[in-house]
Amino acid sequence: MSAGPPTSAAAPSDDGRLAAAAMRPVLDAIDTGSGDALMRALDGLRPADIAELFERLAPVRRTRLAATLGDSISPEVFSHLSDRVRDELVSQLSSVRLAQLVESLDTDDALALVADLDRRDQAEVLARMAPHERARIEAGLSYPENSAGRLMRRAIVAAPEHWTVGQTIDHLRADAGLPEDFWELFVIDRDFRPLGTVRLSWLLRAPRGMALSDVMTREQTLVPCLARVEDVALIFRKYSLISAGVVDAEGRLAGVITADEIVGIAEDAAALDLLRLSGAGESGNVNEPVELAFRARVRWLLANLVTALVASSVIGLFGDTIAGMVTLAALMPIVAGVGGNAGTQTLAVTIRGLATRQISARNALPGLICTSSGEAASFTGASAKAASQAAVPSAASSDRTNRSLSSFAMEHGTQGTDEGVAEAGDIIPEHVGGHRRLHRPSRPIELCDAP
Repeated sequence: MSAGPPTSAAAPSDDGRLAAAAMRPVLDAIDTGSGDALMRALDGLRPADIAELFERLAPVRRTRLAATLGDSISPEVFSHLSDRVRDELVSQLSSVRLAQLVESLDTDDALALVADLDRRDQAEVLARMAPHERARIEAGLSYPENSAGRLMRRAIVAAPEHWTVGQTIDHLRADAGLPEDFWELFVIDRDFRPLGTVRLSWLLRAPRGMALSDVMTREQTLVPCLARVEDVALIFRKYSLISAGVVDAEGRLAGVITADEIVGIAEDAAALDLLRLSGAGESGNVNEPVELAFRARVRWLLANLVTALVASSVIGLFGDTIAGMVTLAALMPIVAGVGGNAGTQTLAVTIRGLATRQISARNALPGLICTSSGEAASFTGASAKAASQAAVPSAASSDRTNRSLSSFAMEHGTQGTDEGVAEAGDIIPEHVGGHRRLHRPSRPIELCDAP
C-alpha cells in the first residue's frame, strides 16, 4: 500500500470522504476474497483513507479486510482509527506484531494503543519490545492519562549552547536518528535544561561561525509534564505556538508537543463537550453500532421523560383553571419553548466560557462594576466594598469630595459630571491600598448591583 498521493481511481470526493467509486472495488475484493484485487484497490489510498474505510465497513467485512491485509497494514492507519475500531483490530493481532506496531508509532499514538490493553497484554507486548523502546513507553505510561507527559514526543532535537551554527547544521545532516518533522531545536545547558530555541529558518540564514547562544530566542514557552492537555491547548491558542518544550519537575527537557497534536486534542474536547451537552454519549460516531448508541442515549431520554411527566402532573393540578381560561393552554407551549431555548443558549455560552477559561472562580463571584459597553470587572469581599465606597461617597464626605474634584478639574481643565455617572475622561476618586487617588476612566462607568 502506497502512502503517496491518491490516484484518480481511488481519490476521495471533494468533501474529503471516500467516494463510492473508490469503495466499490474494495468491497468486491473483500466479498470474493481476492487478496491481489484488494491490494490493487487499496493502492494509492492514504493511511487516513484506509482508516476511514475500516470505520465505514460492517464488522464482518472489517474482519475480512484485516485478515486479508495481515501485517501489511501501515502503523499510521491505527493512529487515525477510533478507539472502538482500533481495539477490535488490535485484538486480532499477535503480541509480536503488536510490539512491532508500537515501536513504529509516535510516542503519543503508541501510548494510546498500549494504555487500552489489559495488564497481562501490556506486559507481554512490552516484553517483546527492544529495551530502549520499552523504556520510552514505560516512561510515558508513568504520567497521568490526560497530561502533557502522555501527549509529548520524546524524540527531540537539542544542541549545547557553545555549539556554532555550522556545527549544528553538520550534526543535523549527519544524524540519521532525528525525528522526521521538526521546526525548531532546543538549546540546552549541561543539565539538559532548555535555555532557548532556534527556528530552522534562523539557523539556515545565520553565519556558520556564530554561536547558538547568539542566535537563539531566550523567551520560550515551556509546559510541565503534569499539565493537563486542556491547559496546554489554551497555551498554544493564546501564544499561537507551533511547538513547545515539555520539562520535568527538575526543569530538564523531557519532550516536545507540536501544534498538530493540539489540534486533535482541541477537536476531541469540543466534540465531547457538545455531545455531553446534548446527552448523546461520548462517542458521536455515526458508524457506531445501534446497541452502543442506544445504551449511551437511553438514560438521558428516560431522564427527559421523567421530567416531562413531572411537568405534566403539575399542569394537571391546574386543570380547572386552564379549562376556564383557554388562552393559558395556548401560552403553555410558547413559555416552555422560549424558556428551553433561553436555557440552552445560557448553558452553551457558560460551557464555552468554562472551556476557554473566560469563566472561573475569580470572575463568577458577586460585586460587579459594569461599563456602558457591557464589559464587567469583578470585585470580591473588601475590594467590592472599597469600590462601592469609592464610586458612591458617603454624605459626610460628599462635599469634600466635590470640592476636591472641582479644584482638580479647574487645574486640569475638566468639568464636573452628573451625579452617579462619570463620563469618559472625567475624574473620579479611587481607593487603592487605603489611599484615595484620582482616576480618569477611558469610558463611562456606572454602578450596577450584583445579580
